Amino acid sequence: MLMFRDLSKGDLPLFILNFGVITLSPKVQEANLIQQYRPICLLNVSFKIFTKVATIRLNSVTNHVVNPSQTAFMKGRNILEGVFILHETVHELHRKKQNGVILKIDFEKAYNKTFRIKGFSLKWIKWLQTFLSGGSVAVNVNEEGDHLSPLLFNMVAAMLTTLIKRAKLDGKIRDHNLEMARNMKLLLCAFEQLFELKINFNKSELYCFSNARDALNQYMERSLAARMENSLSAI
Repeated sequence: MLMFRDLSKGDLPLFILNFGVITLSPKVQEANLIQQYRPICLLNVSFKIFTKVATIRLNSVTNHVVNPSQTAFMKGRNILEGVFILHETVHELHRKKQNGVILKIDFEKAYNKTFRIKGFSLKWIKWLQTFLSGGSVAVNVNEEGDHLSPLLFNMVAAMLTTLIKRAKLDGKIRDHNLEMARNMKLLLCAFEQLFELKINFNKSELYCFSNARDALNQYMERSLAARMENSLSAI
């Protein structure tokens, strides 16, 4: 409890607790190749307690700040709901022989401005910065293994969902055409500027399905700067 008190007062240098030890666990007997090992990162116990408590506190408000359509990593929601909705959407478009586009977007995480917009205090934002940066370990790893990352990702994704819904209501991204692709690219660029993050278009993917695959799909691919996929298995 003394450590929590010091953290609240700003007297605890939390970054000194943000370290881990990586252990390689063999997947098979007599493993002799790096691919045959599974890396396990053991984090400092005190640091894990802090992130777990922060996750519990965030869970109490995420339903109010995360769009209902975001079902992954949310308490009381099922990640399979998103899979089911995607399956039914694609099935219906194929059944009715309608045009359609599915865009998978990859973006680097940036949480500071999102949390300011959502009304989180400066103290909370500083804590989250400490949780997600400044860590040290024997080898370089990212921060996706902690409790907080899925919740923070959902909050950023919720902001993008809000922008897309607004653009749809305004008729900017409604049809399967080149103008829609350009408007979507502009929306994503605006999203980058508003929330100070980077869309990774090289890792983003585009899946077009229609009565006939024609040059329009290729134009859309170039306009969005996303890789065209021929199968939903990639998405």
